[in-house]
Amino acid sequence: MAHPRRIAASHGWSRRSRGEGLASDHASADLTIDEFLSRREAVAGEGVRVAGRVAADSMQWNASTLDLRFRLANFAGSGGVDVTYNGVLPDMFAEGRDVIVEGTYAHDGVFRARTLMTSCPSKYEAEVPKT
Repeated sequence: MAHPRRIAASHGWSRRSRGEGLASDHASADLTIDEFLSRREAVAGEGVRVAGRVAADSMQWNASTLDLRFRLANFAGSGGVDVTYNGVLPDMFAEGRDVIVEGTYAHDGVFRARTLMTSCPSKYEAEVPKT
């Protein structure tokens, strides 16, 4: 699995962030969801960036309050952590989409995202030459 920072650099990402400045200025670790799950208690309260996939049938969106709740699962669609976010949804956010969340994990078992980034469609990826 590629490091989340490298994923963001090699693919197009759509970013939405709350507040002043970029949340990545406050993030101290870049982890896959599996790495995060094995260390979540150790990083609780710290700013982290976690890459995973939005689990099927987990998205709850309130357009009037801009509140979002979903489960961030591993790339096979299992395991994961509940995520909350308040703000405008990034383009292409959907269940089954690869995402990166930046924020903090609380001891109540919920990851509170300040920033939410989604992978852009494959049309932005380099074309493989035909042989």
